Amino acid sequence: MSPAARASDAEEVAALLDRVNRLPSLCKLRLMDENGFVHLALESARPGSAARIVAEHASHA
Repeated sequence: MSPAARASDAEEVAALLDRVNRLPSLCKLRLMDENGFVHLALESARPGSAARIVAEHASHA
């Protein structure tokens, strides 16, 4: 494997690791959005409809 190919592979791996390391933060933001907007809309339309989901999400945070 040429040095250029190795450098390219290393850059790709570093970029992928960066994306993987940012994933938990993205998931947390998504969960916060769902809790703050989607669940409120569900509850507004049908009281009690989001209770189970809220309990499940409590263990995710």
